[in-house]
Amino acid sequence: MLTVMKKEADTTTGLEGFEPEFKELCGVIASLDTREDAERFLWELCTGSELLAFAKRWALMKELLAGTPQRTIARKFQMSLCKITRGARYSKTENSLLRARAAEALARRGTPPPAPPRVGVSGQAVLLSPFARG
Repeated sequence: MLTVMKKEADTTTGLEGFEPEFKELCGVIASLDTREDAERFLWELCTGSELLAFAKRWALMKELLAGTPQRTIARKFQMSLCKITRGARYSKTENSLLRARAAEALARRGTPPPAPPRVGVSGQAVLLSPFARG
């Protein structure tokens, strides 16, 4: 028997009073017409080190889905295991948007799609994404 637990969506944790701006920013990004527009927008908004952090997190997600061990990823990208563990949680959440988009990116570059998330020994899967819908 597969038991699915979900959390309520909480997209405001850690935004310290900037929740409306965060939601507005997400809307602006979603409204951009092209990848080039998104790239230009992010370069104008973020510092190089902020963009590097985003790019590394994206790269680690693809590595996880491709089956690369976490310690190998940590060495390759000079990242803490804590950041990799966060990505690993979403890589195992079947309905994760991050997982789905990273899998699509892997497919575009010819890497086989990842296997479905594994179910624990007890037969239960726990969805960790605050956006889990049931």
